[in-house]
Amino acid sequence: MPETIEVRYYRLSPLGYYHKYIVYTDSAGNQWGARGGPTRQPDGSFGDINTTVGPYDSRFPDFDPENDDPREIIKSGDDLSQDWNNIVDAVDAIGNEHHPTIPSIPTRTRPWTRHSSAPA
Repeated sequence: MPETIEVRYYRLSPLGYYHKYIVYTDSAGNQWGARGGPTRQPDGSFGDINTTVGPYDSRFPDFDPENDDPREIIKSGDDLSQDWNNIVDAVDAIGNEHHPTIPSIPTRTRPWTRHSSAPA
C-alpha cells in the first residue's frame, strides 16, 4: 500500500469557508493528523495559534467520521515518513513560537485545485 500525505478541508460554514489540515497514511494504513488553529480566550478573542499532531481518530479536532471532507493528495510514495517528520517539526515549531492568531475576513474559494480529483 503506498503512503500518502493529503491536505483535507473541514467545512466551517455552508457559505463555503474551510479549514485545512494534513493527514498522513502510512503503509500499514495508520493515519496521523496535523493542524493549527486559534486558541479561544475567555473574553472571546483569539490567542496564539494552537497546534495539534497525533493519531487521526475520533479524538483529533478535525476528525471526519463520514470520511467525506474534500481532499488533495499532495504526495504519494513507498516511504513518506521523513516527509511526515518534517511536517511534524514545522507544526510543532509554529506551536512553540507563540504566533498570535490574526483573524481576517475569509474569502470564499473552492478548497481544491484543478490538479485534484475533487468535483468541479
